[in-house]
Formats: sequence, C-alpha cells, structure tokens
Amino acid sequence: MEVMQASAKGMGAEKIEQKQLKAAIPRHITEEVPIYVVHASGRVPLAGYKDGTVFHVVWIDRKFKLYDHG
Repeated sequence: MEVMQASAKGMGAEKIEQKQLKAAIPRHITEEVPIYVVHASGRVPLAGYKDGTVFHVVWIDRKFKLYDHG
C-alpha cells in the first residue's frame, strides 16, 4: 500500500499510539494492534488498523479532534 509508505505530511500515513486517541476504541481492537492515520492531500484523515493487506477505517477525523495533530 503506497500511502502507508508515504510521508504523513501531504499524502501518507502515520502510526499513532492508542493512548493518543480521544475516541472510544472498539473492543475488538486489542492493545497490541497499531493504529494508523492515513492522510490524503487536502482530505479528511482516516484512522484505523491494518489486517494483512486490508486497511480497516474505524474513525473519520473530519474535525481534527481524534488526537492532537501537533
């Protein structure tokens, strides 16, 4: 997945710690599951997790309040 390898600035992805999330985490996402935020230039960040080659979107961060974007 090319987006996962691109820079988080512009179009790309970044891995964040679950403790950074300000939203509830579904029970099926255990502590060891890494959370990624996918950025597409000029678009809303999508957060979720990977399962093999599939990226599962769990949160859509329209208001940029899911975590501190610093």
